[in-house]
Amino acid sequence: MTTGTTEIASHNRIGTKKWLTEYNIWFYALFGTAVGAGTLFLPVQLGLSGPLAMLVMLFVAFPFTYYPHLCLARYIISSDSLSPTLLSATQQYYGITVARIINALYTLTFLLIIFVYAISVTNSADSLLRQFWQVQLPRPLLAIIVVSALHGLFLFGKHTTLKIMGMLVIPLIIYLTVLAITLISHWNVQNILRMADDIHIDTSSLKALWLLMPVMVFSFSHTPIISTFANHCKRTYGDDAEFHIKQIVKPSYMIICIIILFFVFSCVFSLSQSDIQQTKEKNLTILTAVAGKNALYWIALTATPVAIVAMTKSFLGTYFGVLEGVRGLFGRVDHGNLYNKTSRKRDKLISIGLIFILTLLMVLWNPNTLNVIAGISGPMIALILFILPALSFWLVRPLHRYRSVTSLIVLCIGLSSFGIAVFNLFN
Repeated sequence: MTTGTTEIASHNRIGTKKWLTEYNIWFYALFGTAVGAGTLFLPVQLGLSGPLAMLVMLFVAFPFTYYPHLCLARYIISSDSLSPTLLSATQQYYGITVARIINALYTLTFLLIIFVYAISVTNSADSLLRQFWQVQLPRPLLAIIVVSALHGLFLFGKHTTLKIMGMLVIPLIIYLTVLAITLISHWNVQNILRMADDIHIDTSSLKALWLLMPVMVFSFSHTPIISTFANHCKRTYGDDAEFHIKQIVKPSYMIICIIILFFVFSCVFSLSQSDIQQTKEKNLTILTAVAGKNALYWIALTATPVAIVAMTKSFLGTYFGVLEGVRGLFGRVDHGNLYNKTSRKRDKLISIGLIFILTLLMVLWNPNTLNVIAGISGPMIALILFILPALSFWLVRPLHRYRSVTSLIVLCIGLSSFGIAVFNLFN
C-alpha cells in the first residue's frame, strides 16, 4: 500500500468520511452489474406477486441488497491472502475440496447468466438491424460479431472495462429515471387505491412473497463483481479494506435501490393486472408493455437499444466473476499461484478462450432458457451470496467477529430463497 493511500485510509478512519474520486469507478461497476436484465423483468414478477409483496419490497430492498453483499465482501477480505478471491478464501476456511465444489456451483450459475446475456444481446441486435435498417445478417455471422465484441471489450483490461461500464451506466440511470417520471402522469390511480385496499396477510400472499425472493435476489444481485471489488480493496487498503468497502457500498446501494424501486413501481402503477399477466405470457420486457399500453412511442423506439446497453453492461460485470471461477476450475488456487505472472496470464487466456467458445455455441443454439435460468440462478445466487458467508460467520473461527442478528437474518433469507429450488422440484 502506498504512502498516499495509507494517509487517506488513516485520515478517513479517524472520523472524516469522504467520498474519494477513486470510488466512482466502483460505484459504476456495482450499479452496472446490479441494474440489467433483471430490472427489466422485475416489474412483471412483482406486479403479479400482489400488493403485500410490493409493500414488503419497498422496505426491505436496501437491507436485502446491502447486508448480503457486505457479508460476502467480509468473507473474502478476512482471508489471509493479500490478494484474496472467493475461491482462495473458501479454500482457507474449508479446504480444497469444498472450495472446488463452491467454485463449480459459482461458475455454473454465472456462466449460464452470461450465456443468457449474450443470447439476448444477439437477438436484440438482430431485431435492431431489422427494425431500423431492414437488414438481417446470417445468425452465425451475427453471433461471431456480438460475442467477439463483448469479449473484446473485456480484453482491454479491468480498469478500461470498468470505465466502459461507467460510460454505459450514466445513460441507463438517466433513461430509467426519465421513464419513471414520465409514467407518473399515466399512473392508474384507481388501480393503486384498489391495491392498497387489498393488502392483507394470508397463505396465498405469503406464498407469493416467498416465491418472489429468488427474483429479488437475481434482480438486485451483483455477486460476480464483489470478489473483484473486495480483492481490489484488500490490495489497495490492506487492514482498512472493510472501512472503504462500507464507504462505497452504502451510498451506492441507496442510489441503486431508489432508482430501481422508482422504475419498478412506476411501471407497475401504469399497468393493470391483466396487462402485466399478458406481458409475462408473451415473454416481453416491461419497456415493451409500457410503450404499447400508454402509446409512448419513444419507448418503443428506444427499448431495444436500451436493452442492449443493459445486457452488455451486465455481461461485463458478470464476466469478472465467471472468469475467476473458470480459472479456478483447472488452475491451482494456492496463494503462491496468485502472484505467478506466467500462470496468471496463461490461465486467463485459456479461460477467456473457453468462455468465448462456450458462449458462441450457446448463441448459435439460441435456446429459450430464460425461465429455466431464472429459476436456477436465484436459488444458486442465494447459496453463494446469503448462505455461504453468513453460515461461515458461525462456523469459521476467524469470522466469528461478524456474528450478529443481521447475519442470522441473511442466513434465514438465503435458506428461504434456496428452498424455492427444492419446492420447484415437487411442483
